Amino acid sequence: MKQSTKKILTFALSTLIFTGLTSHCFAGDFNPSFYSFKKNRVGFRQVLVGSDRVSPISPDVFQTAKPSKGKAFLFSLVLPGMGEYYAGSKTMGTVFLCTEIALWAGYFAFQQYGDWKEEDYRQYAIAHAGIHVKGKNHQYFVNVEHFDNIRAYNEAKLRQRDPNALYPENDEFSWQWDKTSHRLKYEKMRVSSDRAYSRAVLMLGVIVANHVISGIDAIRAVRKAEQNSLQVGLRSRVEGGMDLCISKSF
Repeated sequence: MKQSTKKILTFALSTLIFTGLTSHCFAGDFNPSFYSFKKNRVGFRQVLVGSDRVSPISPDVFQTAKPSKGKAFLFSLVLPGMGEYYAGSKTMGTVFLCTEIALWAGYFAFQQYGDWKEEDYRQYAIAHAGIHVKGKNHQYFVNVEHFDNIRAYNEAKLRQRDPNALYPENDEFSWQWDKTSHRLKYEKMRVSSDRAYSRAVLMLGVIVANHVISGIDAIRAVRKAEQNSLQVGLRSRVEGGMDLCISKSF
């Protein structure tokens, strides 16, 4: 009961305030069925007035909260599609957001696949070449695929006059492939892993591009929103009272 009474009082007070404002603004001769149309450079302005004796329309009369191009760009730079939603372009916002999700899914998929293949080729080299994987860098695993054993590798580096690339011939660094076919299979496995990692890096590049492109598109969406904006304002009459002005650009 108390809530119903509060709602009734609020409605009555709002009605009283609105009635007072409209009485003051339109000075008693307001005709809601009268419309005046004026053409300008940006399209047509529809002006709802209370009299046909009005002063020329001033652009300063019209005020509206316009989206900011800078904010739209920054929003999309942080999260693609966010700037488009801010500017009112929900369709393009959804497109960029879904693209972002798909790109990140692709990145993690390639990264995970690369991890799986890396584990596979390391275990394969342990089984067929007797290597020790702990503490080895990526170049070591590349070198293992090109030579049947560590001695062949070191001899090749000596012929190339590159002593800094030699490995000590001990149990920690040595390897010996049991079959050449196994070494070639290992090579394919390692290359497959590296290729997956490269594609993951490529996905990161596309993700960055998606952020920038979305930011640019968000600016375009703001410009389009400005062209189709609805503006509302008040204007004083010469004979007294005020006019309610509605501006629609298209």
